[in-house]
Amino acid sequence: MELRGTIESIVFRNEANGYTVMDISNEERTITAVGVCAVAREGESVLLTGNYTEHKVYGEQFNIVSCAIIEPTTETDIEKYLASGIIKGIGPSTAKLIVDHFGETSLDVMQYTPERLMEIRGIGKSKMEQIAQSYQENRSMQDIMMGLQGYGISTTQALKLYKTYGQSALSRVRENPYRLAEDVFGIGFKTADAIALKMGIEVDSPFRIRAGIIYLLGFARNNGHMYLPLEKLVAMGEQALGRPCEEIESHIIDAALKGDVIIKSPDEEDIVYLPGAYKVELDTARRLIEIKNAPLSHTNFDKYISIEKIEHAEGIELSSEQRDAVLRCLENTATVVTGGPGTGKTTTINIIILALISMGYSVALCAPTGRAAKRMTETTGQEASTIHRLLEYMPTKNEGMFSFNEENPLLYDAIIVDEMSMIDIYLFSSLLKAVGEGAKLIMIGDVNQLPSVGPGNVLRDIIESGAIEVITLNEIYRQAKESKIVLNAYYINSGESGSLKQGDDFIFIEQNSKEGIQKTVQELCNNYAGTDCTMSNDVQVLTPMRKGDLGSVKLNETLQRVFNPKRINANECNTVYGVFREGDRVMQIKNDYKLEWEKKTEYGLVCDKGLGAFNGDLGYVMRIDTKEETMTVRFDDDKIITYDYSQLDELELSYAITIHKSQGSEFSVVIMPVYSGPPTLMARNLLYTAVTRAKNIMYLVGSRINVKRMVDNDYITKRYTSLCTNLKNMQELLEASDDKLN
Repeated sequence: MELRGTIESIVFRNEANGYTVMDISNEERTITAVGVCAVAREGESVLLTGNYTEHKVYGEQFNIVSCAIIEPTTETDIEKYLASGIIKGIGPSTAKLIVDHFGETSLDVMQYTPERLMEIRGIGKSKMEQIAQSYQENRSMQDIMMGLQGYGISTTQALKLYKTYGQSALSRVRENPYRLAEDVFGIGFKTADAIALKMGIEVDSPFRIRAGIIYLLGFARNNGHMYLPLEKLVAMGEQALGRPCEEIESHIIDAALKGDVIIKSPDEEDIVYLPGAYKVELDTARRLIEIKNAPLSHTNFDKYISIEKIEHAEGIELSSEQRDAVLRCLENTATVVTGGPGTGKTTTINIIILALISMGYSVALCAPTGRAAKRMTETTGQEASTIHRLLEYMPTKNEGMFSFNEENPLLYDAIIVDEMSMIDIYLFSSLLKAVGEGAKLIMIGDVNQLPSVGPGNVLRDIIESGAIEVITLNEIYRQAKESKIVLNAYYINSGESGSLKQGDDFIFIEQNSKEGIQKTVQELCNNYAGTDCTMSNDVQVLTPMRKGDLGSVKLNETLQRVFNPKRINANECNTVYGVFREGDRVMQIKNDYKLEWEKKTEYGLVCDKGLGAFNGDLGYVMRIDTKEETMTVRFDDDKIITYDYSQLDELELSYAITIHKSQGSEFSVVIMPVYSGPPTLMARNLLYTAVTRAKNIMYLVGSRINVKRMVDNDYITKRYTSLCTNLKNMQELLEASDDKLN
């Protein structure tokens, strides 16, 4: 059935999915219509298709199947439409003046001859231009949204597409629907493929199969891999595309001939890269070897005297292991310092920094996340920044670029990078490009922690290559030995589940059921709710998984009620991703290089601004403006970002987060549920990473048998990377050429 009328009022709208409850009036009556209708606003005329139903409470309603915007034709409807506030620059009084002057041709004037609006008293050139632009944008957005939904794209996805592509959204989709899977967060290959098939693309189309191959390599990259073995890629292609293996392999070879992919055959196995992934690993290896073999820029200082003076001034006596580490860092241009908790990494690095400064080096300290950089500043007493900040990120049409690069290197004699295990290959490559000639690079990290969320396995590959100087700190110092957190971290890493010890700072609570674990986790959180500890975001639940009863999603629903219950004076917004409330702790879950941020002084003055929010950034909801439909978040590094409702899929609650997302962070109190799960998630390195996130107290809640299983399971998810091989090959080539010269 059809219902034609004017929207009198929007009773409710979920901006995330477009579900709307609205009152529609026509010449006969007013009726409530419910369903997805994201772009329609109060005052607009609509043509709805659907059917009438009888609601138990609300009576007769019209259930919307489709919604089309139609331009109002009568003077009354035109005035109501313009007065609704849809068009910027027009309010009720201006709407009346326009309709009184132009009558039923008012909208034609705004579209075709907007300069005529200046015939009306009070409308000058700037206001006329504002009205004309707003009217055109509004019409264009409606046309695009309707066109996109015609391809089976949901309202939520259509909104994302419009925000990503703007006015060209419809043409971009028609040109190549498969690009949506890569360009638009939340749209996967299945959705893009369904759109393509609706557009008439055949299942055996070479265009479809090649797009699928490229997508699968991109999907693998997003899961940490730099390439895929040909055999594995073919099998994945057969499953995803429903085409025979021979056909998939043929298209892969054809794609390689055209330069869309790169096929290499190390160790007699064919492997397939995206061109960018192949280049970045090769380039990273080359630059790191160049840095390693560059001559030192400062050589006329006595390192031994410098270290002795600093020890005396700081009242510290280094162990022989620490002193050796300091000397080797001063003697080499590229060095890795690795070691677990309690091995004196912080003291060693502090002495290295002071020694470099005393020798005349200019030193930059950096880390991959704001929280890690903040902690580095606190432990060293020297200012540290994120790598993005150090390199001065600049936006572009795509992901952006950095001000400092190979053509404009950093003007520092030494760069010290903390939390190297977190750094993916692309960020590390960008950093290496900006290292100046002769500058020293010191990389710090714990190789036993989880690898980066992004692609690559940088720290482990560098260490295993043997091409770069590696210093491993093994000695646990007396004060650290008193911490059960530190001792148990080493027992876990060594696979000694029977040696785990309880203490004031390491507490195991036996629970053998999901319900018991959930209840205990909630009770522990209740004990801290409302304390200064939670207000500073220092109580954190860490879990191996996202899904399931003990995954971060379900736990967040429960813990939100504990830490930030519903209250009258706190605004909130309901989305398909859950409820966000003022005061909630949240986390950014994707890199968004275009988000604008600012920092403010204690007096509210803007003191800094820039672009970019990154996967894993933690913060809290400062403000929700239900009228403007925006949510403002302050992150741990004091960046303030305002999101509109359609961007909220970039955030999720963070009372509970996955262990992967906790890398680089440290919390006063960590609570971890331990229950059965897949071996890839119930592994030793996940438990080790979780325990080493705790600064003061670590709670394990679960069964002893599952803790033992995690400690015993030394499974490390295989990442397909070739940085290690490239580093070895380049160092061997360099040594061979040196031998020839000699």
